[in-house]
Amino acid sequence: MWIFLNDSSLSIVADRNNDRNLFVRGRAAGDIEKSFPDADVQYTPQFDYAYRASIPRGDVAAMIAQLVVQIDYDNFKSSISHDELPRHDAYLDMWCIMREFQQQQERAHIPRRLRKNNPDA
Repeated sequence: MWIFLNDSSLSIVADRNNDRNLFVRGRAAGDIEKSFPDADVQYTPQFDYAYRASIPRGDVAAMIAQLVVQIDYDNFKSSISHDELPRHDAYLDMWCIMREFQQQQERAHIPRRLRKNNPDA
């Protein structure tokens, strides 16, 4: 699971060594600690994600639920601090890629008869 927050991004996967925990992984220093301040974060540059911590599943679920309840913005991209310009730009790149994916999916599912009448489809 990928989670993009306005101050961090996380990848959450199963911890193969402990069924009760999840690996919370990050690409930038400090991203994990922003959501899990007490986490024992390991620096692992030899892996795809340079930072990781094994955290109990319940703690991860509670953190995600708390973040959802605390949403107070109506535009995610605008909620990213101006101090986080590199993060904003990376997220904007991801937004553009996913918008293109959406458009490809829409084009693939528009019936042929409608495509003839709509050159943009």
